[in-house]
Amino acid sequence: MPRDFTIDDTWSTRPCPACQSWRATVLFRKENIPFVECRSCRTVYVNPTPPASLLQSLYDNLGANYFSDDVKLALDFNPRRYWRELSAIPTWARHGRLLDVGCATGSFLAGALAIGFADVRGIDISRPSIEYANQKMGRSVAIAADFLSQPFVAGEFDMVTLWATLEHVAEPEQFLRESCRVLKEGGMVCLSVPNRSGISMRGLGRRWHMVGLEHLNYFTPPSLRLLLERVGFVTHKTQTRSFNPLSFWKDLGGRHLSGQFGQRELLAEYQSNANLRRNPAIGLAQRLVDVAVTWLGVGDLLILTAQKT
Repeated sequence: MPRDFTIDDTWSTRPCPACQSWRATVLFRKENIPFVECRSCRTVYVNPTPPASLLQSLYDNLGANYFSDDVKLALDFNPRRYWRELSAIPTWARHGRLLDVGCATGSFLAGALAIGFADVRGIDISRPSIEYANQKMGRSVAIAADFLSQPFVAGEFDMVTLWATLEHVAEPEQFLRESCRVLKEGGMVCLSVPNRSGISMRGLGRRWHMVGLEHLNYFTPPSLRLLLERVGFVTHKTQTRSFNPLSFWKDLGGRHLSGQFGQRELLAEYQSNANLRRNPAIGLAQRLVDVAVTWLGVGDLLILTAQKT
């Protein structure tokens, strides 16, 4: 069933999360929510933003009924699940202590251990997801808490990862400042977000299945670099990856795959894409598409690595 949220005085207005400009224009509405575009840096973001209690309820529901679904777990813990993210981490940086912010069920933590990190930790606001992560890893590696209120020791980690995290939070700058604080000098941050400049966002707008209340921010490569540099990072590498022509076609036809249409449909789509990639011809075609969008800089996934100065 489609969702129509009611905006009241519990919702908060904010400046652009990338450049802090207050100059923005409503680009479109979805689920009765305004998505505005910054006139200065072209970042698209939800404004006003919902109260934390509403977001918490959304993620608790996802943790209990989506992330911990057996189909989703099997796909997430597949060794090939995080090949894009893991390949973005420089070989020389695959050591020491890693903190994954927004770790969900801990599947990336398992992948990080496999490529050489000595110790991994995770944090997420979804309690059901964290409970599964600790059970799966056989020890307490993750905590259910707000990253901004958890007192990690300054300089405690060699790397902080925020895979598909900054788009979910109303204060991405504070998340990056806290990431910088808990990193050692010379430590790295690695992150991914939906690409506002990607094919799907430009071609589909509100029809893209990645557009919904669960995603509050849509950065461009320059606006994300601007944000990182303002909080004390030097950009190491920026790249865009991933474009699924089949999903694009379905979204273009009006089959929106956001949370408003049910988690079962999302899981079915997730499984369908995984099955298609097992076909050698389709898998090769997808890899060629990925190479092309990476080279052109128009992939739907924006991946960036940066170093603490």
